[in-house]
Amino acid sequence: MSTLAFRESAAAPAASGPAALLLKLSIERGRVAGVEVVPREQPALGRLLMGATPESVRQRVPLLYAVCRESQRVAAELALRAAAGDVARVSAADRTAVLLECLREHLWRLVVRLPGLLARGSADGRPAIAALMALTKAPEAERRDRALAFHERLLALLGSAELATVAQASIWLDRSSAVVPTALRALRESLRDAGPMHFEGVAALTTDEALAVAEHLWERPELARWPVAADGRPRGTGPGARLHDHPVVAWLVSHRETALAHWMAAILELLDGAAYLAGRHGHLPQVGTGCARPEAEGVGLGLVESPRGLLVHRVRQEAGRIVDYRLLAPTEWNFHPRGAIAGLLVGQRELAGLTWQKQSERFALALDPCVDVDIEVA
Repeated sequence: MSTLAFRESAAAPAASGPAALLLKLSIERGRVAGVEVVPREQPALGRLLMGATPESVRQRVPLLYAVCRESQRVAAELALRAAAGDVARVSAADRTAVLLECLREHLWRLVVRLPGLLARGSADGRPAIAALMALTKAPEAERRDRALAFHERLLALLGSAELATVAQASIWLDRSSAVVPTALRALRESLRDAGPMHFEGVAALTTDEALAVAEHLWERPELARWPVAADGRPRGTGPGARLHDHPVVAWLVSHRETALAHWMAAILELLDGAAYLAGRHGHLPQVGTGCARPEAEGVGLGLVESPRGLLVHRVRQEAGRIVDYRLLAPTEWNFHPRGAIAGLLVGQRELAGLTWQKQSERFALALDPCVDVDIEVA
């Protein structure tokens, strides 16, 4: 089988929706030989916010996003402060807001989207979702009690709070009858049948790399669609990148179970975040961290570690009005034609009982794109 490189599409953004990615698979001798990636259509923030005041931007940006709204709000706030010459970090309140958003996104993917891929019911996840919603809305005085209740619901879904070592995770994946490990076991078995992934891997995106790319979004707008680091290579971001050196995640990657490694990273963040908010240990997950970096007079970058990875906003203002606004999102890093999505799809063989589209969705969802992904077979 000849292995073709992933390639960038010259086509317009996917027509299946205003914010959908389109993956076009090419099949050769029963395996995926290549994929054309048609990018999504992103909000034209520069046009939407042109002439707005910083206060208006603060009000409007969260209204433009249904997914990761808190992360977008915090990144915008940091970028505006940087444009004003401030080098502030994320406040404690904003970091908690992004952490709660991360828990919601990870939990929804585990108890709704994953069972949907496997044609399993999602009813078992409803108590945990309800408990997390109650925590999110709770006043400060009630937050600890609500966090304890959510942590207990989460443990019921997972069946264990001890997944820090390879031995613990291996036994949990192989034997636990709880909702989440049972679903992961079914996913693992099907992905193993798709064959090994012949891919060197993608380095984890660093804060400095993300900011360096964002600095060039004005003169090189294509970087918002196909971002690459200074060496010309894409990077990976999100839970799998944040926890790439965790022993369980590294163990799965070393056994070429990269898709499962991304799922496990999200589960580990869920456990850590829930336990931290419940006061059961002092380890705060990396998600929610960020910074404001002034670039030049009136120009600032705001970065936040969002649920799906490093998110950067770049703003330029003159005389108190916005004259340019750009965004660099984590989905574009992970779905770069030569990036993490390549490692998950190229080389897989067809699974019995599944269409190419259905089995490719199982790989793509491991990277948790912030939009729908449509898959076509050429």
